[in-house]
Amino acid sequence: MHFQYFFGKQYNNELIADYVPDLLISNRTEINIGGTKFDIIPIPGGETPDGLFVYLPQHSVVFVADFIMPYLGAPFVEEGSLEGLSKSVKILADLHPTHVLHGHETLTEGFNPPEKLTHLIKGLEWLEQEVYKAINKGMGRPDIHHLNLIPPQVIEHSDTQLIYLVMRENVINRIFDQRTGYWHSDLTGMDYLNAEDYGALLSHYLELSEKEIQSAMENMMANGDHYLAARTAMWAVQVYPESNALRRLKNKTFIKLKVKYQFFDPFKTIIFSEMSGHETPQLILVE
Repeated sequence: MHFQYFFGKQYNNELIADYVPDLLISNRTEINIGGTKFDIIPIPGGETPDGLFVYLPQHSVVFVADFIMPYLGAPFVEEGSLEGLSKSVKILADLHPTHVLHGHETLTEGFNPPEKLTHLIKGLEWLEQEVYKAINKGMGRPDIHHLNLIPPQVIEHSDTQLIYLVMRENVINRIFDQRTGYWHSDLTGMDYLNAEDYGALLSHYLELSEKEIQSAMENMMANGDHYLAARTAMWAVQVYPESNALRRLKNKTFIKLKVKYQFFDPFKTIIFSEMSGHETPQLILVE
């Protein structure tokens, strides 16, 4: 998937293929520019192991970039470390900064101050252990999500509740991915059924007509089961590829999902934009 709604239609990897860093930093390094001290601090990171904090001790400001996001590593690739994130949060807390600036304004507002992150990490470490227990019991990933795991640390420190809930789904997914093989206890990964096969289930075996599938999808959306409706739509368009009505419903379900996640899960928003062909208009500030 190209993600043209994120990168743009004219994006090409060749534009950055020759990028190389000017300076490799493996140890804490101090740089002085015009009398201002910059303390460059390597961190193990939660997203990738090659992160950096930029600390201005004279101003008690730390630029932390995207070391903590609603994800434990980008969901498209094999990365992310809860242990690395925990160590990075400790490094940040030990600096005792007055100001912490993230790579996005929303993160700066939500993932501050460092004390809040310390409480969050304790909650995520509790979550990690609970996911391990569930995996050992043979539970599948969807079943673990249905447990609605809430750590006592988050209940005790109410200011962490929102950011914990924003991260919980992706942390569970990452831990489950790192601790399991490609065969799961719920048989995921053991077959090779695709959308066309499930489409055959709807039309040939259940003998549902195009209109009956449309009606079922509309009922799903009315009940808020947008994921189920979206998955059904992807199956249905395989067996009724000429159906404009099903394609419109498919796009509508992904737009509904986009609306649901647009404020706290940008990667899902990107994917749902692609699946629905729905472009997010540019925001224009009017003074």
